[in-house]
Amino acid sequence: MDARRIPLKPYRLYREAPFRSVLVHGGPGALGELAPVAKTLSENTGTIEAQIAADSVEGQINEVSACLDRAEDGKTLLFGHSWGAWLSILSAAKHPEKVHTLVLCGCPPFRKEDARDIMETRLSRLKPSDRKRLENLLPGFEKAGKAEFNELAKILAKADTADGLPGFDTNADTDFRPDIYRAVWPQAEAFRREGKLLDALDALDCRVILIHGDFDPHPFEATDDILRSRIRDYRAVLLLDCGHRPWVERAAREKFFRVLRGLITN
Repeated sequence: MDARRIPLKPYRLYREAPFRSVLVHGGPGALGELAPVAKTLSENTGTIEAQIAADSVEGQINEVSACLDRAEDGKTLLFGHSWGAWLSILSAAKHPEKVHTLVLCGCPPFRKEDARDIMETRLSRLKPSDRKRLENLLPGFEKAGKAEFNELAKILAKADTADGLPGFDTNADTDFRPDIYRAVWPQAEAFRREGKLLDALDALDCRVILIHGDFDPHPFEATDDILRSRIRDYRAVLLLDCGHRPWVERAAREKFFRVLRGLITN
């Protein structure tokens, strides 16, 4: 890993203290992905955008802990998107004294069998040229460089978005780190396979909110069922006409931020 690319601190601060929320990006290795969310939330309150660059799951949990330590005294809201949702679960389970609300956005399924149709759903939504290019990129994905990662992300964003805002570039703020992905994702899959994610759910001591788009290729029902069966203080918000990233969606963006702001202040 190139030390020059690792943030000196695993976060960016928006507005001034108190910082009432910590945002954890997906990937692994999609640093900066949540900058648009942090910028919007910081119009009202201090916000911390995590920049998670460790090359292990445990290292990333420690980086999230550092972000939580920088937040306001007492407990704060922890928001995780995609892989960041899993990482936030693991972090909140390890540090229950630091989190009052856990928001899981676009959460991947907790069982491997529930993930089997995600890529085929994406492929089915693409026009032939994008589908062919994605099929060509996928076999070499594990060895792909930064340019290939950016290209793949742009194609997947087309499949993951219901009705995006005009001119919005999902890659604009993101510094994709293939090295981090290759180091961490196999460990993340092992956490799922070995039941460690489910164990972490059982250890949570906070309210949990699932925010999910009805157009997200990650299955809502399977994730909702597991969370509902294991979390006492739980509710789901299903956003209509919304894909994997609610903040880019024309129909869902306003409700997404209204829900988040309400959870931060209450």
